[in-house]
Amino acid sequence: MNRFFVEELCESGGEATLTPEESHHLCRVLRLGAGASVLVIDGKGGVAEAVVKADSARRCQVEYQPFIRQRLGFRLSVAFGLPKPSALDQIIRRCTEVGVCGFFPLVTDHSLQPKAWNRQRWEKAVSEVIKQCQSPFLPELHEPTHLNEFLGSVTAPLFFCDERDRDSKVELAANSSAILLVGPEGGWSDQERENFNSRTDIRTLGLGANRLRTETAALVGTVLAKRVLGEV
Repeated sequence: MNRFFVEELCESGGEATLTPEESHHLCRVLRLGAGASVLVIDGKGGVAEAVVKADSARRCQVEYQPFIRQRLGFRLSVAFGLPKPSALDQIIRRCTEVGVCGFFPLVTDHSLQPKAWNRQRWEKAVSEVIKQCQSPFLPELHEPTHLNEFLGSVTAPLFFCDERDRDSKVELAANSSAILLVGPEGGWSDQERENFNSRTDIRTLGLGANRLRTETAALVGTVLAKRVLGEV
């Protein structure tokens, strides 16, 4: 069944109003009407069967059934130096598709500046993807932060993709969470790489013999890291 977002879901069931955008998609694009069966999700593990009660193109009403909220199964986040929008679009969409719990856009020596981050655009992108891939969870989108501030604030294990180091040095305990570090188009600077290598909480994740574009590195790194975490 088609999936639609609502802001909140009660596990015992109830009624909800779709956003104008979701209402338009249901009524005008898919041409569904009153009595149609759909699924509603809240992006926090709630997925409920629902019936369209009022099919207004701006304020569609649905009645949904009781459900059991799913637990978040993803433990990997992706932190990346801000690239150009086309590469960023691929990072956000493809990594959401394979399953991550959050994105950390970073300002690095070779990245774009925070003004390149369009939160509204990427919120729309992740919502589209999780409906398509049938995930019940929206990954968290963090605001851009400088790499040094980010490294000083996180406590999860970190591993970074380095085009100069093809070997993996990743070891994680069972059920760990982790954050993958991916550089921008210009890669990591010598100073950033030296900083990573001097820390005991950061390990290298090798991505193979070929030099990869930043959006490809993010996807390949995500899949490999999820394998380390036992999610693939």
